[in-house]
Amino acid sequence: MHANIFIAWTPNDCRSLREDLTQVLKNSGMEIANEGEFPADEAGFKLAVEKGIQKADCFILPIGGKLGESLPTENNVSMSHYQFLKIKQHLAESNFRLFVWQTPLAAPHLLEPKQLEFIDHLKHSITSNMAFTNVPSPLKLADDIRSVMEIPEITLAEVAGTDIFLICNEMDDAEATEVMDMVSDIVPIKKLTVVHDDGLNYDDLSAQQINSSKLAVIYFRESADWALPFVQQVWKKIGGAASKTPLLLIGSSDPNSNAGKYVNAPKIISMIVNADLIPLEIKVQYDKAVESAVKKR
Repeated sequence: MHANIFIAWTPNDCRSLREDLTQVLKNSGMEIANEGEFPADEAGFKLAVEKGIQKADCFILPIGGKLGESLPTENNVSMSHYQFLKIKQHLAESNFRLFVWQTPLAAPHLLEPKQLEFIDHLKHSITSNMAFTNVPSPLKLADDIRSVMEIPEITLAEVAGTDIFLICNEMDDAEATEVMDMVSDIVPIKKLTVVHDDGLNYDDLSAQQINSSKLAVIYFRESADWALPFVQQVWKKIGGAASKTPLLLIGSSDPNSNAGKYVNAPKIISMIVNADLIPLEIKVQYDKAVESAVKKR
């Protein structure tokens, strides 16, 4: 099962912990239904909550020590309470699950009196498709969610920083290995070969490593029909135009059918070149990526 999770927006005291949880869940192969900046006003907040809930199949309500802002148009209930009510209403129409997470920031000595009342209300409102937990960390919560939702854990052999991350289809593995061998003489490089029908979610696996790389390369010769949709899927997962890692979609000019196989999008460099020039072009684009990263510091 592939989970799409709504993480309720929180008061200021919990926002850093919510960001940590978001990253842990994404690294665990889960999607976030309401990822993005905190809505600027009440109307925007209510709209974002509605849209996020409709996309999600699992919900997390993080609880800290403070009750947070209230909503004047909703009888001054807190934002957290409003989201709980909306989620609860949605759960009544589905078989999805809600995890109420009493974070370490909701320790007894940190609780505001009104927040304590809200927590008591939550505990008395738990139904069969809700769970109340006080696990100490986002990592432990992610493990619990994966277990309850029966989500297979996905890992790359090792997700560690590298300069260039090369991705290819199994159809082009031999040629991609030759490219990697030539590039590896001058720049650290890792390769992932996508194998069809082996049950792995290569979009998520790739996104994990791309976020720890300086340049990601999607190479194709015979697999253009796979490469173009794949690069667009991965591009979305790593943040699209906001991604910190550029993507190089590079194809061999042989066969001739690769002519015109491009993807136009911010942070995607797309080109078809002579096979002999591919290692050199990868190095050129790597140098540009490094130079751009230095300028942004």
